Amino acid sequence: MKVLIVEDDMDMRILLKNVLAGLNIEAEEAPDGESAIRRIESGDEPDLVLLDLHLPGVDGWAVYKALREKTRSKIAVVTADVIAAPEFVNEADAVFVKPFRFTELIVKLTSLLAGAKREGEQE
Repeated sequence: MKVLIVEDDMDMRILLKNVLAGLNIEAEEAPDGESAIRRIESGDEPDLVLLDLHLPGVDGWAVYKALREKTRSKIAVVTADVIAAPEFVNEADAVFVKPFRFTELIVKLTSLLAGAKREGEQE
């Protein structure tokens, strides 16, 4: 299982990567929307993308659309301002509102990745 963390805040990327490492999940990082889209266009298809909405340059919405068009990756939006982007509540596979509880994060991540694994095995 592989997760792509798209987050401009280095401390948050490190935190998320450490949580995933504790679950024995491979994590890759993209510090901005442009690098995330480059990964997607190069054929990289993670099982799950943790996507911050407020990114420098290319914003989270553009990354979200590129992911939906070019991958089957699950997308979990990570944001401090869910009210500013209510469409993600209905469209994303999950939404994490910062600050979040680690137990909630771990349970949701485990569930999302289990679902992604089941879908991959059915194909």
